[in-house]
Amino acid sequence: MARQRAAQMERTMRWWSECTASWRQKWSTVRNERNRAREEGHSLRIALTEAKEENKQLLSAKRAVESEISRMKARMHLLQKERIANRMPPEMNSPPETPSIMLDEECQARPEYMHASTITDQPVCITPIALTK
Repeated sequence: MARQRAAQMERTMRWWSECTASWRQKWSTVRNERNRAREEGHSLRIALTEAKEENKQLLSAKRAVESEISRMKARMHLLQKERIANRMPPEMNSPPETPSIMLDEECQARPEYMHASTITDQPVCITPIALTK
């Protein structure tokens, strides 16, 4: 009877030992996951702070550019008013100068691209066309 009780106590002790080891392993895993989550949260907070700072700088730069554009538009408006007051002809928004190709009168050439114009010996008369739907 004493041997049975000793064997039973041995089994009980082994069970508690295995249970404790299993519990330690599980909680070790949980603790490691918690620590990783804390570190990730910390790094994400740092990244958020940096992103907010960058956003703040970009918005500041955008406001500065918008302010500069407004000043330039106001200056341009004043210059146009001066031209009108001084009775100077307004500057036309002329397209950039395009290269010309000189051809003789026998050749009927047309520019292949919009950035190149063709000059022939024939005078060209351009009449406005009314667009209708």
